[in-house]
Amino acid sequence: MSGPCPADFASMARGLGFSCADVKPVLHLRNPAYLENWTLPVVELLIVSLAIAAAVHAFRRWRAGDVTPAALWLGSVVYLLVMEPPVYFPAQFGIEDRLSIAFVHNVFTVEFLFDRMPLYIVCLYPAMAVLAYEAVRSLGVFRSRGLLVGSVCVGFVHHCLYEIFDQIGPQLLWWVWNPKEKNIAAVIGSVPVASVFMFATVGPAALTFLVRTLVTTKADRGGWPIAGGIVLSGVLTTVAVLVAGAPGILAGMIGGDPDTTAQTVVMMLFVAAFAVTAFIVLPARWRHNQASDDPGDDAARRYVVPAMGVYLLVFAILWAWEIPGLLAGSVDNRLAGNLPYTLTCFVLSLAMVVAVATGGRRGAVGEREPEEELV
Repeated sequence: MSGPCPADFASMARGLGFSCADVKPVLHLRNPAYLENWTLPVVELLIVSLAIAAAVHAFRRWRAGDVTPAALWLGSVVYLLVMEPPVYFPAQFGIEDRLSIAFVHNVFTVEFLFDRMPLYIVCLYPAMAVLAYEAVRSLGVFRSRGLLVGSVCVGFVHHCLYEIFDQIGPQLLWWVWNPKEKNIAAVIGSVPVASVFMFATVGPAALTFLVRTLVTTKADRGGWPIAGGIVLSGVLTTVAVLVAGAPGILAGMIGGDPDTTAQTVVMMLFVAAFAVTAFIVLPARWRHNQASDDPGDDAARRYVVPAMGVYLLVFAILWAWEIPGLLAGSVDNRLAGNLPYTLTCFVLSLAMVVAVATGGRRGAVGEREPEEELV
């Protein structure tokens, strides 16, 4: 059947190789062997597997008394379900005057919502949120520097991991951005600056802050307080992302035509603040742990090191496959990813794996955080 199909969506969908006339309203299953190219089932399998690994780790932590990873997992899904449908269907949500179709996902093995939402995107949010959080937590940042600084560090680690994925996606036809949408006119490589700032950086930081405020500190009450806190965290994360992105969006709209320079400067200044904080705090925590007799947090190490390592390995292969085409100029320059930016994010993510492997904080598998670190 056909679903909501505005002209810009139909045009971008055709460019990706599918049509609005062949979608299903709730669930659509496809043979992975017949997707657009071999990289689609690979990234799908990777992200779904990482989400399952994050869920298993979160369940073990919850059984041991720490609800935070599980709350992040579930809260990130709430955040996704609140944030993304209006972006898919701006007309149905009454916001078409302010936002047209910003991007279109290609079709994958498992699709929801008239083929707008692939399963792997649903899994991407919790997989990355839990992974970034546990990497930072394992170094003792929340205990030593507090909730705000810890959340900012989570946002930056998430940013590094996410941009490795985000910069290559359009090149491999995982999705396409709408070049006519003024709100995302400013780009870094193949990614709108708004995505780099709002989704890659602010979203996970805000979610972490809200989950530890609304859920972790109230975990002893159990039941509905936890459930309500998870839902509220996801909803308020959406609000935080929109509020944080407003100055940059408005700066880019001054004068009517998109001012991509103003939008880039405003948003990337905030990203730089996240980076500076992380560069000061994370190496200091690693050195502190190295200088102590602390053997490290085995719970985080056994989860973060293999999960992040596999993520980086798979994306190293995907980038190695794509780089020759970029260097040869056979890829549309508009879609070409920013290689230095991506390489920097890759190196920083690899450094984080090494830091967790060699400098994590003491803790038995599933051990709950000290009470002073929960606030």
